[in-house]
Amino acid sequence: ELVAFEDDDCIAEPDWIEQLVGVFVGDRVGAVTGIVLDPPPRSIWDLALKGTQRVYGNRHATRLVLCNLCVRRQFLDGALDEDRAGPAADMTVSGRGDEEGLNILIARQGYERLVAHRARVLHVHHHSRRSFFKQAYNGGGAAARFEYKYRLRPRPELLCLSGAYLCLPWMLVTPMAGVASLACFGLFLGAITYNELWRKRKSPWETIITWPHMQAYFHTRAWAYFRQHARLRLRVEHLDRVPR
Repeated sequence: ELVAFEDDDCIAEPDWIEQLVGVFVGDRVGAVTGIVLDPPPRSIWDLALKGTQRVYGNRHATRLVLCNLCVRRQFLDGALDEDRAGPAADMTVSGRGDEEGLNILIARQGYERLVAHRARVLHVHHHSRRSFFKQAYNGGGAAARFEYKYRLRPRPELLCLSGAYLCLPWMLVTPMAGVASLACFGLFLGAITYNELWRKRKSPWETIITWPHMQAYFHTRAWAYFRQHARLRLRVEHLDRVPR
């Protein structure tokens, strides 16, 4: 009835299964996701992506993380087939499985997604410069395809970043365009800072020293995101869209 997932580079605590399954109280719980711990960083690339798989929320999960997840079998018919998920999945976190699509599927059927704070795994996954930018590029393109497929709102941080650059040429016409560009970029920086400090739980010092790398990450991600949106609008790539 229940299927649990972890990655091959995760080390689960001895009571991992018991803690996940113990949260399935009632028939309307569709999935339970646990806490993913990061190993000590070996490089600036590890530190920059620290907390990427962190699940936040006291009880209700706003996201699912495939490397620490338990879900009712009824939702798994093709939902996490990695070969099929690729072109239509949000691979921002896992790089392969479509846990975000699974999250939407469960929520739209009225089931709860909960957090098991005592179900913990250590994700021993290290990054290089190449894998860092590859994740940014692949994640941006996948996020665009995911939005298009599920008819979701655009990512606000990427909209703010694009707005900052789109306003720049208009500075030749009116100085107010420069004000608008600065405002958009300020909103982008605020959203990223909030994400690093609150959602990822980085310290202020970790946020400061990884700041240039995260700027490069989100610029790479934004390029892939809007490039893929353009491809979809021009019908270069076709995806079957899921009704709301």
